[in-house]
Amino acid sequence: MLRDPGRDRATGGRDAHPRWARAACLPGHRRRRHTDRAAARDRAAHPECVRDTCSGGHGSRARGARGDPCWRPPRHTRRRASVDALRPAAGARRGPHRARRGGRIRSVRRASSRHRDAGGGPLESGALPPPPCLGPQTEGVDLVIRRARPADKRQVLEAVRTIWGGHDRVPDVFDRWVTHRSGPFFVAESRGRVVGMGKLTVASPTEAWLEGGRVAPRWRRRGIATALFAHRLAYARERGFRVIRFSTGSDNTPVHRAGRRFGFRRIAALRRYEAMALKGGPPSRARSADAPAVRRAVGSLIQLHAGWEWRTLTMSDVRRAIADRRAFVAGHGVQAAAIIGGSNDGSLPVTAIGGTGRALRDLLEGLRAEAARRGLDDVSFYTSAPAQRRVARSAGYRPPWAGAAYLYERTLRLRAGSKPSPARR
Repeated sequence: MLRDPGRDRATGGRDAHPRWARAACLPGHRRRRHTDRAAARDRAAHPECVRDTCSGGHGSRARGARGDPCWRPPRHTRRRASVDALRPAAGARRGPHRARRGGRIRSVRRASSRHRDAGGGPLESGALPPPPCLGPQTEGVDLVIRRARPADKRQVLEAVRTIWGGHDRVPDVFDRWVTHRSGPFFVAESRGRVVGMGKLTVASPTEAWLEGGRVAPRWRRRGIATALFAHRLAYARERGFRVIRFSTGSDNTPVHRAGRRFGFRRIAALRRYEAMALKGGPPSRARSADAPAVRRAVGSLIQLHAGWEWRTLTMSDVRRAIADRRAFVAGHGVQAAAIIGGSNDGSLPVTAIGGTGRALRDLLEGLRAEAARRGLDDVSFYTSAPAQRRVARSAGYRPPWAGAAYLYERTLRLRAGSKPSPARR
């Protein structure tokens, strides 16, 4: 029998919401959640009005007019019981410390360009077209997106205080980002309060990188992150960037959806592998004549710094690495190659690597010896190729965590009047 949830709604018990899965099975019925409690009871009382789903084609169940014992809601309206009807009772379960969320964004505006807050360049003040998910709101948030100022530091730090358990990277890089030398650092402001932020980094004259996207915990699920996403995309397009990328964790599903919504495609699932430094023979260093072969072996991307940031590898990068003695090769005719970066926290980062078979294994083992020669603790690199992951395991490398870094990319079409070579500011 159905359990009447009236008493539970009054007391806030575990059955405050109707659970139609507890209804008695009907012939040909597969236990669904219904919006009409009376109709479910009538079907249980009059089973002769319900026919087997396999006995006919469309509309095989008998349907009468609303109020008839045989009536049931159309197939596309079968949803769980409306929570709105239970809102007064469910509201009692809301703790006093949890305030009701406000509306989503009502309007998005760029700061006035005369104050250089819009980022300079061709951007002008006025209304910014809302992202696709934003619609008309009767009650919402008025958002202003502008460039960050040094005076915003206190509010920015407060917004990210609890993100990543208090270990977010934004406090460490704020003083560098707020200079806008590597690209604009935007903040989203509502009624004079910073509620979100996002950085657009110039990776090359034609490539931009999205990073530092944050929204204060109490202001989430209102479309602020989407508005920052759209604002930085518009900025990159108007400045003439051709490619824009970003990376995120493999478990960050909301960001995956946002990326797809804005036309990004996932181009790589990069997994980190690392191994302890080990004494042995260091690998062979690349020579100037090996530059073309190294470029072909390591692939098309190179990692920047020690974070999840990649850009297109150029021949200039290879020649510079060879000149700085940061490029290594293995195998006959350069069957495997690697480019290393500067040491970071006792680790030797490999910013680009490629190759196959025994040559790659020899190279990975040699990099462990190179880390030991430099007095470092370990060596690490990212790869998306399954064959390289198998070789890395055979060379003693292991992933420190089960997840991956998803790399997303979008090609931008230049608008009329856009600069072909963007400036950094």
